[in-house]
Amino acid sequence: MDKRAFAPMTMSITLIVISIVVGVIAMSIGKDYLNKEPIGAVTAEPVILISSEDVSGDHLKELQFRYITGKITLTEYLEQERKIIVNLTDGDDL
Repeated sequence: MDKRAFAPMTMSITLIVISIVVGVIAMSIGKDYLNKEPIGAVTAEPVILISSEDVSGDHLKELQFRYITGKITLTEYLEQERKIIVNLTDGDDL
């Protein structure tokens, strides 16, 4: 093989290898950068769908459902919850 043909071929292969290595390093850094969660990012809470049919028959669940949907205030919720718990501990059913 001629030495004049060997040097350009070696340099071409060397440049290709260097560019592949630089590309792999850049992709690795980019992947790590994109997978990190930004500081102060807000993560979404899982959504739970509840219908009024799901809670019918359970007095505490019905009360919680009415409070969550804004039909009663916190004070009303706590008063009614206390009454339900007292009735349940006394053995009475509403």
